Amino acid sequence: MSVNPTTESGASSSGVATKVASTQQAALGVSSATLYGDEIEDDLINLDEEASIALPDLVETAHGIVVGDAPSEESLLEVGVTGLEIAEASPASALAEKKEEQPADEEVDQKEDEKMVDVDLHSDETGELAVESDVQEEESPQPNPVVKSPSVLQAEDVVQTWFTDFEIKSLTEKVLASKDDGEFVDAALTNLLTFSIGKGGGAVARTAKAIPELIWKDCVSVDAVKRSLVSFTKTLSDFGLVFPNVFKYFGIIYGVMMVEFEEHFTLKDLAVMVNTLIHEENAAEELRVLKVVRQVLEAVSVMKGEKYLTELYKRQQFDLKYFWPAGRRVEGELEDWLESNSFDCLLEVKL
Repeated sequence: MSVNPTTESGASSSGVATKVASTQQAALGVSSATLYGDEIEDDLINLDEEASIALPDLVETAHGIVVGDAPSEESLLEVGVTGLEIAEASPASALAEKKEEQPADEEVDQKEDEKMVDVDLHSDETGELAVESDVQEEESPQPNPVVKSPSVLQAEDVVQTWFTDFEIKSLTEKVLASKDDGEFVDAALTNLLTFSIGKGGGAVARTAKAIPELIWKDCVSVDAVKRSLVSFTKTLSDFGLVFPNVFKYFGIIYGVMMVEFEEHFTLKDLAVMVNTLIHEENAAEELRVLKVVRQVLEAVSVMKGEKYLTELYKRQQFDLKYFWPAGRRVEGELEDWLESNSFDCLLEVKL
């Protein structure tokens, strides 16, 4: 299996993606299917749930009196009610009469209420009495829109183009032109990682191959890439809710970096990066962090062979048991895991 030659470190990259990568061409000199195992699929889970909210009808009353349709004069005359009595039976008369009857202290309370809410009774277009109030509802504060800097917008444009054409030469030239802009570099690397995950295995393979190229061409530095990976691991749990393959894809990218820049990307460094994820693991489920480790080891094996993987494991002298939560370090579990994932060659290594 051919490997890209290792050179020196450089300075950064970023963007937004548009076109799903073809799985016909492979990054790292092999097909995407070979690098990833049995299958490559886009794990895009669309959360398109729609919710409707039914608002209840609100009925407003004035001082406890329900204001409805006033009885017609004809209907009242039928039961022997005079015009004077009609006037007395009107809502306005009823309110005036009630006001005269109420005690002084209640009248004071009512005046206090009127100071707080100015209620106006009038007839609307339908002839029914309506209630208006000068009390205005408070508007909920609107979130301030996120304003992106020119550097971030430029980085997003560069990365969007990358996921459209996957032209490594164009990508390196554009990033190299802005390599002294730290904000651009960080945004470019962050977007390369983030959007490749959403676009699936083909995009991940090409991006995993592109990042070392950016370092070799002095576009970004090893430290900048490492910072981006550390930052990305903090979002692994959240990404996993939407993209279940994020652990596998991150392992591919880290495995490539381990092959090309072993002194900067070790198993111990990886354990530190995913430490939070290790402590979040649910004992009743498959350990998500092991999906990362499995793909790291597989990427190394595919790129350089089983013998190289064994030698790398010896050199790094880091026991894989530390990827298990303390409460799950059952005797023999690591050995069983290595055998079940065809890493028997590592069973011979004595640390």
